[in-house]
Amino acid sequence: RPGLLQTIAGTLAGYNASVLGGVAHTRDDGVAIEVWHVSDALGIGIDDRRWGRILQAVPDALTGVFQIDERLAEVRASYPASPLADIPTVVHIDNSASREYTVLEVSAADRRGLLYGITRLLHDRHIDIHLAKVDTIGPEVVDAFYIRRSNGRRIDDPDEMDRLRDAVLHILEELEP
Repeated sequence: RPGLLQTIAGTLAGYNASVLGGVAHTRDDGVAIEVWHVSDALGIGIDDRRWGRILQAVPDALTGVFQIDERLAEVRASYPASPLADIPTVVHIDNSASREYTVLEVSAADRRGLLYGITRLLHDRHIDIHLAKVDTIGPEVVDAFYIRRSNGRRIDDPDEMDRLRDAVLHILEELEP
């Protein structure tokens, strides 16, 4: 279902769980498979109680009961983010790497809610994510998204590519501490 990746990423961020790496893929039959390597953004470990709250919050978020944006605002207010590492932000959009999909690559300093922000932006623009490859290497995030419009077409108009790149950069700026 559209928005599943953003919902899981947002719920994890809302409980100070950082995605260190993983893959999300939608099979041809529509089944979504997501495998995430997660750690505690607070550095104290994720105990069974917090895991229980996370696991309860995911279905609640899918039905709209758990409000991700409100929860993230509470987390940001309660747990100030660390300063960003001095890593340049690069957003690259490529149509030569895949015949069927546009590839959106993002390399940037890690920050709370980054994966949620990008996936929410794509969802809000009616862009489907077929495959996401997510890696956090120390303070740097290197993510790749194989995407296309909900009508099945790639994003190949240069102006549309520029608008998407600018929108991703804007989301990342908004997430700076």
